[in-house]
Parts: sequence; structure tokens; C-alpha cells
Amino acid sequence: MARKILLTLMLVASIFMVAKAEDRPIQFEQLPQPAKDFVRKHFNEADVVLVTMDKEVFSTTYDVKLQNGISIDFDKSGRWKEVDGNHLALPVAIIPEKIATFVSSKHTSATIVKIARNKRFYEVELNNDLDLIFDLKTMAFKRYDK
Repeated sequence: MARKILLTLMLVASIFMVAKAEDRPIQFEQLPQPAKDFVRKHFNEADVVLVTMDKEVFSTTYDVKLQNGISIDFDKSGRWKEVDGNHLALPVAIIPEKIATFVSSKHTSATIVKIARNKRFYEVELNNDLDLIFDLKTMAFKRYDK
């Protein structure tokens, strides 16, 4: 009997947690300062068309959509997690130097159209649909990904 009550309480709690998740539009000025600075510095020529805050139970993320199709995801502190150019070349200034050097030397005609980082690695997508994985700390090339 106690097990059924515990399972019921866990089910109710999980439903509450999912229902609490919220994805809502916000103003650009409501972004964390580092996110605003990043957009202004690297994408000043493109108008911001939509900013959303995705508030989950244990995390908050922000998504900025630009008029030219570029999408930028930020963590709760305003640090970029992913920049997706939607097949447009990303500004070289946002690419770590070792990664940019590797790509320009090994894939001379390719451009970086997407970059993402997590706790362990960078993932870079080129305009020729190759995905490359780099170590987060050393930025050493690890492998090609599918």
C-alpha cells in the first residue's frame, strides 16, 4: 500500500514538474548581460526577431533568433551553448582559434555554419555537412561525427 502511495506521489510530482516548464517570449534587454554583449558584438548587423526564455524546473536557457536566420542558445548565465547559422558562415571571431585553424588547414573550402559546446566537447558543423568534435579544454580535434 505504501508503495502505491509513493508511486502516485512521484507521478503527481513529475506531472507538476513538466507542467511547470515554460517557454515564453521576452525582451532582448531581459537577457543576461553576457548574452546581450555577445549578440551586439558579433551579430550587430542583424535584427533580433525573437527572444525566448525556456524555464525548466532545474534550468533556464535563452534562445535568440536573428532576422538572417541565425539562432543562438544561451545558458542561464548568458554563456552561448550553440550558434546555428542555418547554412550561413559564422563569424570567425566566435570560433576558438585552434578550431578555426584546424578547419581552415584541413578543409580549405569549407566554412563553419554551426558550433555547439557542452561540458566535454565542441561540435562544429561545416557547410559541406561534416561534423567535427573537439576537446573542450584543449580544443584538440577528436573525431568526425555523423
